[in-house]
Amino acid sequence: MAYIPGIEHDLFLSYAHEDLEWVSALQEQLTERLLHRLGWECEVWQDRNKLLTGQNLPEALHKAIRTSAAFITVLSRSYQGSEWCEKELGAFLDSVDRESGLETGGYGRVLKVVKFPWRNNAHLGFYSQYLDVPFFDRDTKTGQEREYKDTSERFHKAVDKLSFHIEKLFDAMLRGMEKVFVARTSADAAEEREAIIREIRAAGYAISPPPDGRIPRGLDRKTLREYIDETRITVHVLGRDFQSDARDEIDLAIEAEKKLVFCLVRGHESATSQQRELIDGIRENKRNLPEGKWALLESRSPAVLRQDLIGLLAPARPTPTAQDNASRVYLLCDPTTPEDVGFAREVQGRIWDRERIPVEVPPAPAETLSPAAQHERLLRECNGLLLYYERAPAKWYARNFGDLLTAEDLAGRRELKSKAMLVGGSNIAYPGLTVIQRSDPFDLGQLEPFLAPLRAVTSGSGGAAHAG
Repeated sequence: MAYIPGIEHDLFLSYAHEDLEWVSALQEQLTERLLHRLGWECEVWQDRNKLLTGQNLPEALHKAIRTSAAFITVLSRSYQGSEWCEKELGAFLDSVDRESGLETGGYGRVLKVVKFPWRNNAHLGFYSQYLDVPFFDRDTKTGQEREYKDTSERFHKAVDKLSFHIEKLFDAMLRGMEKVFVARTSADAAEEREAIIREIRAAGYAISPPPDGRIPRGLDRKTLREYIDETRITVHVLGRDFQSDARDEIDLAIEAEKKLVFCLVRGHESATSQQRELIDGIRENKRNLPEGKWALLESRSPAVLRQDLIGLLAPARPTPTAQDNASRVYLLCDPTTPEDVGFAREVQGRIWDRERIPVEVPPAPAETLSPAAQHERLLRECNGLLLYYERAPAKWYARNFGDLLTAEDLAGRRELKSKAMLVGGSNIAYPGLTVIQRSDPFDLGQLEPFLAPLRAVTSGSGGAAHAG
């Protein structure tokens, strides 16, 4: 099973047939390195049966390309003249363009392994916007190029660089997916829990913690709560035996105000006294959970129970109202950097005074139990996303810039009408993204490219939106 849920292959390797032996060594080492980084053996497609020039891609190969998370081109002189390799890359670009885009979180889904440079370094201009990892060196005196041997230290380092980019790309892809937390269960129900996780991943949902929901014993409540906060729904598998960890995670999910789905699996009919007490309490809703915030699934057939669960995971789609359609802005800034959050609050007030568009900024960590959950909520509920960056740490910027780029991909979110980045003191540009350089003194008119689409939404919703 692939690392990325809902697809068949994590990576597709495209290369010229003459490079087969070298590419096989690359695949072996890359798979091993990704296993070390991800804790998961990635699904890598390597077609060893190249057809003749002029033939069309067979359906099996075309499907493998369409269902791959990332595409690796192994560039060499042979690749440069290969019509077949050009067809493979074209099929990937066409399928991804129609579906989910070629970049996620600032990381490209096309990766270039440069086995041997093209003449006049033409490989540098081949889809230059995507990462290329050189697997060759060049003599500084003679200019002679030599590809790395697969046993060399340089080859190993290049593989590590490639695996690092793939790890970050996959992290960004998972970040944009709907996540489900499947709580720990007793040993007698562990097998059914694993089957439920497989079904959830096959349906295209990510698991928290990724990739397979494994929850080591000894994790404190804070860490478990962070995993739960990433999700909208938590699943609790209940069998015959009682386990205090499972009950604790129910408490955490209620505390986090998530929707809880309880699955009664085979064997619960003969539950121990403590487990029977827990199940009866759920049936009778002794915790007074609100309607719609919990569900109890029970079936003689495990397959039917899993199908019912997948049906519950789809987010509800409420009928839009005027207020639902009104504009709301999430002004994303670092709440721990006083200069940045101070200016963000100034912008927040000025937008409300002039536009009557409500703006929310991230709460300070001390103001909320779960900043991560608040952040996820605001990302989903806003239809205007503005990132402000000036003095925040580079680590904060890198993480949240990825959220800005992938905001539209979040499952169950509102339609995003406008997004932009406001920067101070930095010269930043990014293709396809509106980047506004802050003036000093600041003029709210600078935000016109960002505000205009939101103003149209608000005026079309029957009146101005109100704060609070």
